[in-house]
Amino acid sequence: MPIPSANFAEAVALARPGAHFKLDPESYAGLAMLDGTPKPTLAEIEAAWANRESPRPVYSVAMGSLRRALGRTRCIQISAWIGGIQDVDQRHALSSWWEYSPTVRSSHPAIPTFQQVLGLDDDQADAIFAAAYAEDNL
Repeated sequence: MPIPSANFAEAVALARPGAHFKLDPESYAGLAMLDGTPKPTLAEIEAAWANRESPRPVYSVAMGSLRRALGRTRCIQISAWIGGIQDVDQRHALSSWWEYSPTVRSSHPAIPTFQQVLGLDDDQADAIFAAAYAEDNL
């Protein structure tokens, strides 16, 4: 079964937990590993997707709602981590997204990295997105 393009980042993260990567476009051809981790094969990504436990909910929320749900301390941690990225182009791209994107999906490729930076497990991250989603839909 093919992986929906909206879930491709999640599938890559399952195949290479903790790896830093980008997708441009969200396809195997657009997959670039950013941390020297070997690029997984498409078969590995498809197998990881097929064997996932249960699909996590995907939320689309306003970035402001997500920031409020994260709280001041976590937002500062994320900004500090972004500021420490050595590659100027990567730092600029991620900083621009974090600062100026009006919305964010919980399946965005940066979210697993942010989870790792903040020490959040999947349930904690989902709860933060659920809180942001609830604020958006009051």
